[in-house]
Amino acid sequence: MKKIICFVAAMGISASVYTPSFAAEDDGLMLHYGFSQIDNSGIVKDESGSGNDGVITGDAEIEYGRMYFDGKDDYITMPEGLLKDSGSVTVAINMCPEFDEIHYFAWNFGNSSSSGYMFLNTSRPDAKLRFAITPAGNGDEEALASDNDVKAGTWSNIIVTIDGDEGRMYRDGVLEAETTFETLPADLGATAQNWIGRSPYGDALLNGYVDDFRVYDRALTADEVKELSDEYQAELSDEFNTAMLASGLKNVVKEDLALPTEAGSASIKWTSSDPAHITDDGKVTRPPLGEMSADVTLTAEITENGETRSETFEVSVAPEGGGTYALNMTGEYGAEISDTMVGLFFEDINYAADGGLYAEMVENRSFEARYADNKDFEPRYDGGWAWSAYPGSGSGAAMEYKTDEPLNENNTHYLSFTPSSSQNGFSNAAYDGLALKSGMTYHGSFYAKTDDFTGTVTVSAVKDGTEYASAGITGITGEWTKYEFDMTASETVRGADLVITADGTGTIDFDMISLLPDDAVDGIFRRDLAEKLKAINPGFLRFPGGCIIEGYDLENRYQWKNSVGPVEERVENWNRWDLHTDGYNHYNQTLGLGFYEFFLLCEYLECEAVPVVNAGMACQFQTNETVPLDSDEFRQYIDDAIDLIEFANGGTDTEWGALRAEMGHPEPFNIKMIGVGNEQWNTDENQFYERFEAFEEAIHEVYPEIGIIGTSGPDVTSANYTSAWNWIRENTAEDPDFVYAVDEHYYMVPDWFLQNTDFYDSYPRDVKVFAGEYASRTRNKPNHPEANTLYTALTEAAYFTGLERNSDVVIMSCYAPLFARIGYTQWSPDLIWFDDVSSYGSPSYYVQKMNGNNLGDYTVVSNVEEGSNTSGTFANVSYDDTAKELIVKAVNVTEDTKALRLDIDGYTVTSGDMTVNYLSGSDPDMSNSIEAPTAVSDKTETVSGASNDFTYELAPYTYAILRIKAERNSGLAGQLGGDTHAAFINGRSETEFAPEAPLTRAELAVMLSRIMPGFEESAYTPAFTDVSGDTWYTKAVGFMQANGIIEGFEDGSFRPGGNVTVTEFKAITARLGYACPLSDSDTPITRAETVRQLCLLLGRTPSADNLSAGIVTFADVTPENEYYVYVAEAANTHTYIFENGIEVWNGLG
Repeated sequence: MKKIICFVAAMGISASVYTPSFAAEDDGLMLHYGFSQIDNSGIVKDESGSGNDGVITGDAEIEYGRMYFDGKDDYITMPEGLLKDSGSVTVAINMCPEFDEIHYFAWNFGNSSSSGYMFLNTSRPDAKLRFAITPAGNGDEEALASDNDVKAGTWSNIIVTIDGDEGRMYRDGVLEAETTFETLPADLGATAQNWIGRSPYGDALLNGYVDDFRVYDRALTADEVKELSDEYQAELSDEFNTAMLASGLKNVVKEDLALPTEAGSASIKWTSSDPAHITDDGKVTRPPLGEMSADVTLTAEITENGETRSETFEVSVAPEGGGTYALNMTGEYGAEISDTMVGLFFEDINYAADGGLYAEMVENRSFEARYADNKDFEPRYDGGWAWSAYPGSGSGAAMEYKTDEPLNENNTHYLSFTPSSSQNGFSNAAYDGLALKSGMTYHGSFYAKTDDFTGTVTVSAVKDGTEYASAGITGITGEWTKYEFDMTASETVRGADLVITADGTGTIDFDMISLLPDDAVDGIFRRDLAEKLKAINPGFLRFPGGCIIEGYDLENRYQWKNSVGPVEERVENWNRWDLHTDGYNHYNQTLGLGFYEFFLLCEYLECEAVPVVNAGMACQFQTNETVPLDSDEFRQYIDDAIDLIEFANGGTDTEWGALRAEMGHPEPFNIKMIGVGNEQWNTDENQFYERFEAFEEAIHEVYPEIGIIGTSGPDVTSANYTSAWNWIRENTAEDPDFVYAVDEHYYMVPDWFLQNTDFYDSYPRDVKVFAGEYASRTRNKPNHPEANTLYTALTEAAYFTGLERNSDVVIMSCYAPLFARIGYTQWSPDLIWFDDVSSYGSPSYYVQKMNGNNLGDYTVVSNVEEGSNTSGTFANVSYDDTAKELIVKAVNVTEDTKALRLDIDGYTVTSGDMTVNYLSGSDPDMSNSIEAPTAVSDKTETVSGASNDFTYELAPYTYAILRIKAERNSGLAGQLGGDTHAAFINGRSETEFAPEAPLTRAELAVMLSRIMPGFEESAYTPAFTDVSGDTWYTKAVGFMQANGIIEGFEDGSFRPGGNVTVTEFKAITARLGYACPLSDSDTPITRAETVRQLCLLLGRTPSADNLSAGIVTFADVTPENEYYVYVAEAANTHTYIFENGIEVWNGLG
């Protein structure tokens, strides 16, 4: 877009936007962006001294003291809560738009488009200025409207004041509108959407210049407004500033400058502090990619009428490409990363279950279909949905849907079919038609009975009169009986009908007509979809919702007991998502994919199960129906949750455990967590807090070991969210097991994720977080695969670096929704898209897959070097203890190549080759499709050049995960030298080690002394009052005290029999140069954990497959124990060699 020159309307002369130098009225000034201070990280400095710095999104640039917004993706985010206590306020902006007659926002303070906000914008269609304030969306707006429009290329100083209930709007010091308001800025609360240049709606972003923006916590008087405006006008008329318009001078310089040598009658001479990067005449030489920016001071000597004055400009010359992002790894342990850090969330939306993951190919198989629409929300029976008489060209067949003699009390409808001579069958549309693979066998079944039919029933797949597979069934009896058959496809075909024909006369009743492909996983799950889930390597699966759990009303809620037992006895339900979007009014849930099947899916995925139950509340966005708290019905909801745990974990001698065994799984599923409620928020009417407390108390009374997932509501910005967290923390302070984690949801625009990578940096660490539903959503392509772009995926990857960095508080996360069937979609974006035969992962899928397969054991504290260009670049570092690899996750969302410079301390890089798993593309709007399913997909390659200090080029629009072979440095690793590892532990007796017993202070002293060089050379006498004589630990305590490793207590004692806490152990081993990866705790460290940590401290890497025969063992430490190899390592002196990073023993002694 060509940038225009802005003019001052009042003076009619060309003008610059040099930041005013006057000392304007500063009383009450709480924010001032003069745009004279901005760094490479995209931070706009608050020059009021209040610390309210802004964050730039997009490529907005400072050009000679003014900010340029390109109208594409540029805006500034101000801190939250600026106006929360303000009854009076002034907001002043000096701006010059590049367009007119377009609806845009100059600034906005608010929470969302449906809640409280206030803003300055231009109205349609004439671009007139308008200010509005509202407590609850646009229906309640109170406004100030100007009669004058805003012209492109014209500077305007616009000031809005609110003094109590009096509102005024000024332009260039002149009052243009005034009125009274009922709503005050303080009524908006702690607003989180505070922007310059952006609307909370889908309006255009600001395109043009802003050179000054101010917020006061008081209303300026008319005289003060005039003074402020006059000062702007005086500065804008300066001829030198005018001459600087065309110079190209910016805070960050990337190309040659056209430095003016004259302005009016004045001559200008330039001097550069660094001619190597900017010459005196403005020629720019950028540092090479990989180096830091070069800071240069340009001085202009302005001579006019014999007098000379100077102006200086501080600029930064950017390196080639997108600059350098320098990350320094400290070697310091950050936080343990949970195995459940990346997981999955399944909800039956977008036909994710029937017609999706559930491999059943028949639509409306039991004639129980209902439909509803979003006009009256009343479901109606439509048992013939997807069925029709066959052939369509014939006539005379009778298809009646009856309830007289049902298959069972739950499945009450069935088809009574009477053939005719020209219409002897009926067919099923099967969504988009049956899709068969040549040579594949399909397993079918149906229930049937007849009083008078004696012929053959044939089941076949037919398209355009051609039969592709068939099977015949005879001997239909007078009682409901299940008939099973197999048929094999002769050719590959799509869009076929399932046809059932009756060769004879009479009437046959049919129910539960099913067809499943032979390759279905566990005979249940569509293989390509299940395999895509497994490829993510998820740590958990949350199911079955979501809003499905709540239901449109309570009758429509998901009831797990209806989803178990024989599939033909499950109670079908209509899907509440058929009300969300027109065109899906027959969206039903057969519950063939029920809780039992979900538990089986978790076994296939090798992940934890996180089932969710209803809290006695329907969806609050729909009917908001509740069950009375004091009712027997509410108690039944609680009992259902307890029964669910019994179904999953109970013995076969329990009611629900017996049902699980009867279904084919006598072994318990061993679930560890359960969710109560979905996106509930508390009101006086629904009493959600009391409901959750009742569930928690009852569940923990029976199953104290089960973790309960709570909820903070449907967003992370509202007062309800804050209230929920206050309630949770109050309860957790009294009972640490009150919640296992709190489920948070956010479906946000892409830039929100970039701006909030630090979202959890300042969270209290007392309660864990489950980031249970998140997705980066664009305003374009609703319910369409193209809503999933490379750019949205990259913003999610950037956000994940923040989740992982804060893994001491965030222990679970998952994208949502999971699936979308093309042409059957109510929501986008989605992780995996599919049709009848194919599926593909969206770009977001590959981000999740990369994350799930590249989790370290703990994070490594890393700092971004000052001067780095952090704009659009994000990173985090973790360590994989098993693979002995540093894992660097790095994201570049910009169009330029970034130099990722890594300075590694605390680890020794052991190989120059590293593995790089990356997702990249040339266009941020790229997406995948059925035709091009892997256009945006991850790739892996081996890259050379890794060392303890090296640079990796991070391509534009790229998420890269670098796995660098590295050994963690420890104070004693390798100090013993030689090829022998000495034993350093004994058992508590000859036969027992007591692995779970707390470690005593005396035992720790002995263990440490045995691994310290110099211990045997001389005697040491400790100076502690309670360590004397010749005990088994005297010399060791003295040695460790003499070396400053251990200390006693203020009373002079050592307390040798006292337990060592985890925190104390970390402090003591830190003196040996070891960054212990355990989290601080006052819990005593066990003997087994101590041995494991000391082996790590020594750099010992034992393997159970490589131990020698005849080793010292203990009866209470068997090979099945996870610490067996460490105890064996520490209890046996042995010789060894290293092979591929693994210690291989070659002898004892």
